[in-house]
Formats: sequence, C-alpha cells, structure tokens
Amino acid sequence: MASGGDDGGEEPSSKPPDIDLEASHQQSRARMLEAMREQEEQERLERKRRREVPEAELQAAKAAKAETQAKQRSEALVEHLEVTSSKFGYGGGDEFKQMAMADESHLEEKKDLLASRAKAAKEAEEAARFEAEAAASAGPGKAAVSFQTAILQKQREAEEAERAKKRARPGVRLAVRRTGDGGST
Repeated sequence: MASGGDDGGEEPSSKPPDIDLEASHQQSRARMLEAMREQEEQERLERKRRREVPEAELQAAKAAKAETQAKQRSEALVEHLEVTSSKFGYGGGDEFKQMAMADESHLEEKKDLLASRAKAAKEAEEAARFEAEAAASAGPGKAAVSFQTAILQKQREAEEAERAKKRARPGVRLAVRRTGDGGST
C-alpha cells in the first residue's frame, strides 16, 4: 500500500493538468481592466472635486457679497427715508409714535376744527368791535345812525319777545298776581 493507490495507477508526470490558458488570460485581463477603470474613475472624481472646490468657494463668496450689498442697500434706503422724508422729519423718528399719530388723526382734525372755529369767532368779535368804534368815531353820520338804529331795533325785538312770553294767553290762568293796579283785588 505504500505505492500509492490514490492516483488510480497513473503517473503524475505523464499528464499535465488541464488549464485553460486563454480563459485565465481573459480573466486576468478583465480584472486588470476593471482595476484601471476604478482607478480612472477615482482620479476623475478627484479632479472634479478639485475643480469644483474653488468654484463652490467662488459661488459662496459671490452669494455672501450679494447678501451684504442687499443689506447695505436696504439700510441706506431706510436711512434715507428716515432722514429726508417729511413724515419722519430730520431727526429720524420712532415708528411706533408715527403709527400712533397716524391712527389718531381724527383727534388732531377735531382739535384743528375747534381752533379754527374759535379763531373765526374771535375775528367776528373783533370785526364787530371795529365797526362799533368806526361808527362812534364817525360821529352822528348816516352810517352811525343806521348802525345805532339797528342795535336799538334788535333790543326792542328782544324785549317784545320777552313780553310776549309773559302776556296772558286765552285759556291759560296765571299763578302770579299782577301788582300795581290799584291795591285791592
């Protein structure tokens, strides 16, 4: 049993193993091509990343610059409005106070209306006083006489209206006794 029953009785050197050289060459070539493709893909991605990094940085810098410029423009516009607008005045202004004033404009209008009425009444009073002084200084002229007669006529009308209120009306009995008739009633 020492002579080796495992081979099946054949000599090992007589037959070379069956190796398909062409198939192994194709497999080896396919592995090398695959490795080269992977390496080229990695290099391509690396080049792309290197190219895009500066481009991305440039885009980020442009975006930041545009944002700061927009902010500066809006701040300049707000400052311009606060300084030169007649609504805010030259001292700038508190927006809340401005809005409160705008909301309460009816009160301001009411105050202006009352002031204008008072001014008109004062002017009318001054005009009447001026006319009275002019009539008095003109002497007993025609204008003075007509002015005085108008005043006297108004006084008479007021007195007559007051007397008419006090007169007895038919069917109404007065609770006050008249005095000065003769003494006994």
